[in-house]
Amino acid sequence: MKSLQLMIKEINARPPADDLIQDLLPDSSSAYMLLCGRSGIGKTFLALHILYCLASGIPWLSRKTKQCKVGYLSMEGSDLKIASRFSRISKSFNGDSQKNIFWHHTMAITLNPAGITDLEEIISALVSLTPCVHWSRAITPHQRMQLNS
Repeated sequence: MKSLQLMIKEINARPPADDLIQDLLPDSSSAYMLLCGRSGIGKTFLALHILYCLASGIPWLSRKTKQCKVGYLSMEGSDLKIASRFSRISKSFNGDSQKNIFWHHTMAITLNPAGITDLEEIISALVSLTPCVHWSRAITPHQRMQLNS
């Protein structure tokens, strides 16, 4: 065991972490971002804004970002609605950033062994291409009730 002073000194001597979003999202194979909240509060637009900032390397809310490939897994609404949201937000960013964006759309997956396997395969495919994944509304309210019982 080390003293608190020694631990802090050793930690401060380390080189700074290479974050995807400065002081918010580390660059790590285990770094995922999950946004949760009630319907209609802007989770998708927030996620897409973060996604485009990472894909283009421009700051997000004054925090430096590391340009990278980004995966987006949508599990809500129609793919046409999500595509429309991509189109609207892309107007605020350069078109070159879209080459770093990977998207998979599916409806909510049933949490049974086959559904979990499907979800793992989708996430594995995105993770193989990208350092971070947004996972939107994977569990329906009915499934959440089943898990809690």
